[in-house]
Amino acid sequence: MMKLLLDYPDNNDELRILDLHEAGNEEIASPSVLIDSKIRTDVITALNNISVSDEIKKYIVSIVRATRKDSRYISFGSSPEGCFNS
Repeated sequence: MMKLLLDYPDNNDELRILDLHEAGNEEIASPSVLIDSKIRTDVITALNNISVSDEIKKYIVSIVRATRKDSRYISFGSSPEGCFNS
């Protein structure tokens, strides 16, 4: 099993991102290599072997569909593709 936690950048990093973007710096679009291709392939294989129960699938669909119902908070709801990478 693998758990990957990605958090938001801290305040200083977000300011740096804005500065780099404003300056037109390509550093943002060119991340450094963190893993080699073998590890990447192994991770993709492991992820493709994860099964999701029908109950979880129903829950995901209900969340995506709920984004289309209440226009007070959300201008445009999710498309069905919103379920794919939830």
